[in-house]
Amino acid sequence: MTSVNEFTCQYKLDKQYFIECYEQSTTTTSTSIKKYNKSLFFIIVGTAMLLTQLNSYASWFLIALGILEALSVKFQKSWWLMRQMFSKAANSDIRLTINEQHIQIHSYYVNKTLPWSEVSQVIKTEKGFIVFHGKARHYLSNQHLNNVIIKFISNKVKK
Repeated sequence: MTSVNEFTCQYKLDKQYFIECYEQSTTTTSTSIKKYNKSLFFIIVGTAMLLTQLNSYASWFLIALGILEALSVKFQKSWWLMRQMFSKAANSDIRLTINEQHIQIHSYYVNKTLPWSEVSQVIKTEKGFIVFHGKARHYLSNQHLNNVIIKFISNKVKK
């Protein structure tokens, strides 16, 4: 196994990083109608409420919610990217430290340590790694890692 004392790098959470993160870590590639089930349900229930004159405000709310949900499914990547770019973490500097004991992510807003013993899974993607820690997923881009660290993390994948 490759031995690593400590590796530290610094990068910015910019639009390009978020685009790579989304493209490498998304699991929904299906374009079937099943993705629109929730939006169709809201529109059908809202229309039924409108036709039966139960509550016109609630029915128009459900119809609008269904349309908004359909748009969020149709433009899923853009929707996710917009939410990330509006977050307080957007365009902030991140310091990533990787050693034998843990992965540490530090910024003005986040100080997270992921001990290797608590990492449940590491998946190698085309451009980086997805690290599973509890129910959370963290994406590490190869763009910021050197060859020694990439080999080290790849060995962690094989375990």
